Amino acid sequence: TSFWQNYEKFFVSQQKSFFGAAATKDNDWAYDYLPKFDTSYDVLKMVDMMAAGQMNGLFCQGLNILMASPDKAKALSGLTKLKWLVIIDPLETETAARLEGWLPKLHYPIRIGEHDQTAFSFGLMWDWAGVAGEQPMRRLLEDAAQRFYRQDRNCPLAYEPSGEDFLSPCLAEADFLRRVLAPRAFASWLTRFLPQIPDGRAGVRAAQRPGGPWLVPGVVTDRADPKLAHIDGLNLSRAWMLEGIAHGLPAHDARLPALTTAAARHRDAALPAVTGEHYEGGHWLGTFAVYLTSRAGLAQ
Repeated sequence: TSFWQNYEKFFVSQQKSFFGAAATKDNDWAYDYLPKFDTSYDVLKMVDMMAAGQMNGLFCQGLNILMASPDKAKALSGLTKLKWLVIIDPLETETAARLEGWLPKLHYPIRIGEHDQTAFSFGLMWDWAGVAGEQPMRRLLEDAAQRFYRQDRNCPLAYEPSGEDFLSPCLAEADFLRRVLAPRAFASWLTRFLPQIPDGRAGVRAAQRPGGPWLVPGVVTDRADPKLAHIDGLNLSRAWMLEGIAHGLPAHDARLPALTTAAARHRDAALPAVTGEHYEGGHWLGTFAVYLTSRAGLAQ
């Protein structure tokens, strides 16, 4: 149903739910009973009022007022003058609650190279849980890692990418497991999972060779095609996942040169494609580029 085509019906239904029999056609369905703003209360107005001591309290839903204000010092000063402050994060709270109910029922991991791949999502959830102090979520993800991935062997990296991938199923799994496992345990698991990663000087040569068999960047043939342009995202995500895998290994692991060299090649191939020339990639590749260049996934 269209909200705007049925706006009047929705409004009447709302008013009757609010005011019952008092809402009639003769009084415009009790429209005058509704509270009205006397002025516009945007973020700038609220910060000014808080700083001037003209507000007692604030309900803040889905908004970081410090990040939204151009004058963070003034916003912080104003917040300290409030008598009460309620922060509501319905998106995080509801998402976490649904995952806690759904994840134990998931019997198989989702191993595709697009949006609903579980390994990629689990890595982002793990990082969020660390920032938010959500240890129950981390325990849930540790269980998922054990159930879905701990026994995996010989991931067929040579079969990647599929033609519309923006995530690598093999690398995303390894990038998640390096978060969960200690470095030595991760190194042992990685040997079984991706035995094809070259080590030592041979690894650097394999990663640098233009026609080399090990993990060359994907080729994008048409950036105006919304699916074919996914490969630019694949190169970006591969770059940060390779960096993440290297980050999770012990400091003197012999595979580090190959991993970091391949990551640099993918970074160099992908970042120049992050432009606004084509909407098909321009509206989302920037988020992948920020994730890569900020090294956000390595902080957790």
